Amino acid sequence: MGVFSLPPPLTRRYKLLLPEGKNRDFCAEALGTLTAAFFASYFSTPFDHVRSRIHAGEFDGVASAVVTICRNNEGKIMRVTKELFRGASVRVVLVGTMITVSRALKLTLQDRMPDICYK
Repeated sequence: MGVFSLPPPLTRRYKLLLPEGKNRDFCAEALGTLTAAFFASYFSTPFDHVRSRIHAGEFDGVASAVVTICRNNEGKIMRVTKELFRGASVRVVLVGTMITVSRALKLTLQDRMPDICYK
């Protein structure tokens, strides 16, 4: 995780909320990672949407993509937002779950795997 990642503060907060037990640290880490992954995947959806449409050849660049999306939706902010966030729920579930599972595997297997696997 990066320097500005959310899981450490979230993990500390979840540790306070979870009952005592042998899996408390692991569960707090998983919940913190899951929360951060959900927010990150949701808020990166519009950028990925525009990038995917540029790679598909629909637009020449970012500016033309945003202008065309706004023009096609008559500049109405709710319609533009709906267009940019299309598929966000699926992306949140897929990306959030993938990041959480990979982080949980790293935490579970870190003492059995060499350090080169995590770089």
